[in-house]
Amino acid sequence: MNRVLRQWLLNLAIDFPVHFGLLPSLLDGNDREPQSLNVKALRSFELDEGVARLMELAESGLIQFFHQPALGETRAISTSEVLVLRRRTGVEKELSFQLTDAGGRAWESAAEPHWRRMQGGFATPREENGRLIGWDWTLFSQDREHLMATIGWWPVLNHGEQIDLRSITWEFAEAYLVKYWKRLPNMHLVNFESGLGAPSMPGWNPGNTPEWFTAWSIARSTWYRQPWEMEGWSPKP
Repeated sequence: MNRVLRQWLLNLAIDFPVHFGLLPSLLDGNDREPQSLNVKALRSFELDEGVARLMELAESGLIQFFHQPALGETRAISTSEVLVLRRRTGVEKELSFQLTDAGGRAWESAAEPHWRRMQGGFATPREENGRLIGWDWTLFSQDREHLMATIGWWPVLNHGEQIDLRSITWEFAEAYLVKYWKRLPNMHLVNFESGLGAPSMPGWNPGNTPEWFTAWSIARSTWYRQPWEMEGWSPKP
């Protein structure tokens, strides 16, 4: 399989398993418009062609297919089962695929990630009397200073959302799961509560954001090479 195409397909699933229901909008034969997830659509690739290439990745041990019926538990399935199940109307929401350990390593070999620059996180909503009042956050990175800078600029980065400074706690983990397929050593974790109160004053007037801040904000999410930055984009069937 074309190296760039393989990387594009693996790149679909680096953050979470991908349901087949998302594929039609991504494999629509048109890369002129931005798409969902972390990807750019492929010109000349239609849904059936993309699924066939996913089958090749599964046969190579780089991805695994799963089936979760409405009233059943999720189970791993073979490529032949995928072909059978796809004949059913509406089955797309029951089918998904995700990277295997080998698939993660294959993605890394082409993406060349700078793991130390990566910052991840998640939040759970906090409610009071059925009303959303804020979030409970966990952020993680191997770079402690990177986390400190993010917390310092939090209101600017998150539209005025305020951190309760009294709620901040720091931890150090010798190993931490940063992706569902990837564990990293020497991770810093910060937990805190944020509120939806009155926004703070912006750091600068609208339209006058410094170039250094814009560059820093973009760099926070550019810790690996995207498939469309590789030589040979856009691959052909």
